[in-house]
Amino acid sequence: MQYEIKPLTPEEAEAIEEKIDELDRSVVPPEEGAAGEEIVLIITDGNGAIIAGCAAWIDRWRYADLSHLWVDERYRNRGLGSRLFRAILRAAREKGCYLATVGLYSFQASAFCEKRGMTVYDTKRDCPKGYEHRYLYIRLDRDVPEDEPNGEPYAIRRGNADDSAFLLEKFYAYSDSIVPRAHAYLSFDRKIADEAGDLIAGVEAGVNGWNVGYVDFLWTEAPYRRQGLGSKLLREAEREIRTHGGDRVLVSAFDWQGIAFFEKNGYVVTGTLDDFPKGHRFYCMEKRL
Repeated sequence: MQYEIKPLTPEEAEAIEEKIDELDRSVVPPEEGAAGEEIVLIITDGNGAIIAGCAAWIDRWRYADLSHLWVDERYRNRGLGSRLFRAILRAAREKGCYLATVGLYSFQASAFCEKRGMTVYDTKRDCPKGYEHRYLYIRLDRDVPEDEPNGEPYAIRRGNADDSAFLLEKFYAYSDSIVPRAHAYLSFDRKIADEAGDLIAGVEAGVNGWNVGYVDFLWTEAPYRRQGLGSKLLREAEREIRTHGGDRVLVSAFDWQGIAFFEKNGYVVTGTLDDFPKGHRFYCMEKRL
């Protein structure tokens, strides 16, 4: 049977994400009572304006993904970043997290995190050109430096979703000031349907403003696996990424998510993280176009 590749609708993408989530839950059930939540910590000046902050997303598998640590340039070199870093790790540990991870570019705070106990488990070179993208982790079930007591005028307190959005905007603005993006993120979501029009396979991929491609998910319904449909969609995603300036494609996957399939299609493992989630292994992969 000949299959035609068509655009994937948002509703179909959501349906595939639900299927992947169902598979993940069947392999590694979430801990009882665990639910995704965000922790936001901020420091404000005397007028209530945010001068520093950071956030972390707590996953249902009890790990924390750190994001957008930012300190106003007028308040740097005063130890605020270090205090926020220690405080966010302590807050994650208090939520039951055993692990914290972060992905940062070399012009961001990767060296800062390494100096404070995080370990690099994957490095993407020339990503973007002239820089590195590093992925780091720290075990929270081992010794982690405690936060220093809050002291005026730089007390750390909990923030909210609006504060997180503010910090994220500042974080991206800083990154763009160092390495401007050529364009907004371009998405290439594709599907294959059967003769009745029912979805049987789909891929969600894209390329960022620094010309780095990503495959967010790739799914084929069980009765149609081992027929080359996944490879067909993957090649289409790679073609779109290359056509729009992408020079590589990055994929991350857990050990039950088809590592051998990606290796068969030319992807190389560049880094791994053991016991993530507990009892499993996380893979970072790359293919140069």
